[in-house]
Amino acid sequence: MKKISVDWGSFGLHPCNYREKRIHYTLTRNLCRDFERELAANLKDNSKDFWTYCKSKLNNKTGLGDIQNEDGSLTSDDHEKAEILNKYFTSVFTREDTYTIPIVNE
Repeated sequence: MKKISVDWGSFGLHPCNYREKRIHYTLTRNLCRDFERELAANLKDNSKDFWTYCKSKLNNKTGLGDIQNEDGSLTSDDHEKAEILNKYFTSVFTREDTYTIPIVNE
C-alpha cells in the first residue's frame, strides 16, 4: 500500500499508470489469498505442499557457525569445518569387525 501511495506522486498528472499498478496489486493480492485458501482446504490430502509453502515463508537460515580447531583457534572455512567434524565422528563411532559375524543356520 505504501508503495502505491508513493507511486501516485511519481506519476503526477497521469493517474492511468497508477490505476494499472493498483489493478496489478489487487490481482496479485487476490491470487495469493486464493492460493493460501486452496492450500488450507487441501491440507488433509496434501500436507507436503502446505509445509513447503510455510517453510518458504520463513526467513531464518540456519548454518554452521565457526568451529574450534584442536589447537583452540576458530575456523570459518567450510573445508576445515568438514575435516574437523569428520575427525570427531570417526573418533566417536566404532568400526565393527565384519569378519567375525556368526552364521545363522536356517
